Amino acid sequence: MKGKQTIGHANWLIFDYNRGYANDLEASGISDIFRIPKFSFFFYRSQKSPGEGEFKEPMVFIASYWTPRSTTSVKVFSNTQEVALYLNGELIDQRTPEINEISYELPHPPFIFNLDRYVPGTLKAVGIIDGEEVATHVVRTPRAPAGIQLAVDYSQKIISPNSPDMFFVYAMIVDEEGTVVPTANQRIAFSLGDDAKNARIIGGKVVKAEAGIATILIRTERFSGSLNVRATAEGLGEQTIEIRNP
Repeated sequence: MKGKQTIGHANWLIFDYNRGYANDLEASGISDIFRIPKFSFFFYRSQKSPGEGEFKEPMVFIASYWTPRSTTSVKVFSNTQEVALYLNGELIDQRTPEINEISYELPHPPFIFNLDRYVPGTLKAVGIIDGEEVATHVVRTPRAPAGIQLAVDYSQKIISPNSPDMFFVYAMIVDEEGTVVPTANQRIAFSLGDDAKNARIIGGKVVKAEAGIATILIRTERFSGSLNVRATAEGLGEQTIEIRNP
């Protein structure tokens, strides 16, 4: 950020990390220790204009889970000229960026929408450039936990077939519509299939979810073929994902 009272601004780390000299976690990253992006990740992404940097496309992101605990002042990050916000299909407002004493020199200041009250349902933000809708983001109020979804973090690379490698697997606690439930904190038990001859889970195999997501780290020696990972939790059933190189 820039302003009359600011001579510089930087965030030198992307991930949270264990300090080493203290027991608590250094939590100032824009992604957590498991590489799951925080809201701040999307703020930084929004500061690059379309066509600049690694992410070339226009983007818009609603920085809210839209739960009863959420503020009704909804902040949206975008690198577009205008953003329209809808709640349950009805237009709340179409706004330009919020320019104030701490944002006036940002390339793309956030957009702020002040709603009269909280109403559960679906928030939809639409990014607009030169009158054209170019990006959308949807957030749904989560319902009760109903199941598990699994995902793998390949980090845009293949799992090494020639040397040891490691990667994250995420178990997301979701409602019946597939929305992650950020308040869910159930314990999830992970296991590897019979094909896991050269793979193992690093650390505990039972992990308590944080913000609705439980994460494990898997180490492979020389990855080939496929690997099955299973996750189970009481009341949520089980889910299996087959891991192959993309």
